[in-house]
Amino acid sequence: MIESTEHVIVDLRDVRFADTEGIAHLHRLQLQGTPITVRNPPDLFFEILRVLELDGLFEIHTDATV
Repeated sequence: MIESTEHVIVDLRDVRFADTEGIAHLHRLQLQGTPITVRNPPDLFFEILRVLELDGLFEIHTDATV
């Protein structure tokens, strides 16, 4: 568990697998007040967020928007 962090930036550029547990952990951090920025997520990441009804939860950047 990350404690007392001002901002977490997660670069998913090389991620080939994502599951709900990883996203749930990021969600818990955000609920505790830690801002989360996700960079370069794979398409699967968006699908998982949609299924979990967490669309728009994280600030998301791709190389094109950074």
